[in-house]
Amino acid sequence: MKNAVKTMMKKFTALLTACALLVSLAACGGNNDSANTTASSETETAAETADYDWSVGRPLNVSLVGDSCELHFYAAQYLGLFEEAGYEINWILNGPSVDVKPLLASGKIDVTEGVLDGWLKPVEQGLDIRFTIGLEQGCMGTVVLADSPYQSIADLKGKVIGGMGVVGSSIFAYLYRVILKEGLDPINDFEWIGLDQAAALQALENGNAEAVVLPDSISFAKVRDGTYRYITRMPDDESLRDQTCCFLMFSPQFADEYPGATRKLTEILYKASVFLQDPENKNAVVKYGFDEGLIIMGEYEESLELVEPFRWEPGGQIAEDTFRDAFAAYQETGIIDKGVDVDKFLDKSFINYEEFYETDREDD
Repeated sequence: MKNAVKTMMKKFTALLTACALLVSLAACGGNNDSANTTASSETETAAETADYDWSVGRPLNVSLVGDSCELHFYAAQYLGLFEEAGYEINWILNGPSVDVKPLLASGKIDVTEGVLDGWLKPVEQGLDIRFTIGLEQGCMGTVVLADSPYQSIADLKGKVIGGMGVVGSSIFAYLYRVILKEGLDPINDFEWIGLDQAAALQALENGNAEAVVLPDSISFAKVRDGTYRYITRMPDDESLRDQTCCFLMFSPQFADEYPGATRKLTEILYKASVFLQDPENKNAVVKYGFDEGLIIMGEYEESLELVEPFRWEPGGQIAEDTFRDAFAAYQETGIIDKGVDVDKFLDKSFINYEEFYETDREDD
């Protein structure tokens, strides 16, 4: 059985035990001091086992792109896990153009998920966020024209690579690490241009770029119809495929004020991610996301195909390992100074819940 499910069952059993003891005490009317003392002690022990308050008392501001790679959040809604915990969710679907980093750091949003690569440099420069677990593996890739001569990222050395948004953002930063794993310099061996979504989709056809790195939800339709083909894709990049793509992130204000809710939400998203390991569950949640208007990017049939290679293997260890690997890669290229201590950032930003540390996988 899954670790998260076991943990929840233990807490539920402890809570029932505590309730039963309280009822017993009330029935006794306090006439037996010894019995009351023993029962009181047992009640306190049971309460400590069940022991944290995850209430918030207001709607949770959850900011997402509205993409099919965020199925873990939609699975939690589909399963009723937010409702069971007493949470009302204020869904903020921004699309890919909004930079949520300052919104999260300032507490204007409570919870989000994101590709870690684009957060590392801002964190080094003082951006204050908290993360707990990795959620899934997949969601971005680099495309070229289907009849292009380029077969690998190494073939693009000296060429122009475009991407959606600002150069250096998460979309670009993912490819930087692929390039570093190939022994190339992402800063000096390539020319980079930032584009809006419409321009990014046209960049290959109009000759503005030889390759474009994009979220799968934007590029996949043209891969599917034979216009583009992938030369890198997260689920297939051997050097990165066993790392996590997206992290569960909290504002520091929320994590400090509501430590119980931060832990509970980590538990909920952990359980939801494990649920998605079953392909039938994954497909059901994709349909739910479109039916409920939570997925606002891409088309339904395409999205079923798009997420097929994505893997949901949540945990804290995969999050920490990915953080360390990405940090080292950016130090190697000089994006982050080599004298910066990675442990300092982990101590500040990473909340390690032991029960959600190990990556959980469905049995084969």
